[in-house]
Amino acid sequence: MKYSILFVLISIVLIYIRKDNVQRSHTTGQRIIQVNSNHKGDVIEFIVRSNETGHTHSTIKQTIMHDGPCGNTLTNAHPLKRPCTPPVHYHLKQNERFDVKKGTLGYILNGTNGTREINEYLFIPKGLCHTFWSAGNEDLIVYITLYNDQEMIPGRSADSYFENINGVRRDSPSFIATLQVQIGHDIYRCDLPKLFNSMFSKVFQMIALVLGYQIQYAEYTTPVV
Repeated sequence: MKYSILFVLISIVLIYIRKDNVQRSHTTGQRIIQVNSNHKGDVIEFIVRSNETGHTHSTIKQTIMHDGPCGNTLTNAHPLKRPCTPPVHYHLKQNERFDVKKGTLGYILNGTNGTREINEYLFIPKGLCHTFWSAGNEDLIVYITLYNDQEMIPGRSADSYFENINGVRRDSPSFIATLQVQIGHDIYRCDLPKLFNSMFSKVFQMIALVLGYQIQYAEYTTPVV
């Protein structure tokens, strides 16, 4: 309990130290966007947008090049330290499926490490901690589909998340801005106390919004229709 309260207080201080006033790149409506600014081959392509399915699900295609900072052949970085690897997280309102089209998918699911090869898939029920990375010596191509519960806010699906999280990381890489986008899109970090996710996250969001940290940015977000 005391650690959760301490985390919230520190977060508030950090928010006040740095308001989110940055020049943003305009990537709204683009079909392909870069995952990180260090390697042009690491990209996300929007295959099926939430708008096209009545907001029931959305699918993206992610490519991680073997010879880039997110790959598994030239870097010595631990998989969880690579720029394309999401933090270990869970969803409260979304199930997720990974379909491997090329390469080897490494993953953590509920504390267990494993891999999936080409033409294999990994299904992740909501509530389970997970992350993924490229684990082979060739490029990884994986289709990622998130299925939304009825409680999911239209326009906050995977396509909006990937547009905004990659924009924030590219234009204003701060922990506060990243966390604001994650919480607003049903992504809760497993390295933070559960009490923060269940109780303090809404307070954090409100304070961050007042100070300019958005859940979605018009410069990144394809409008909901």
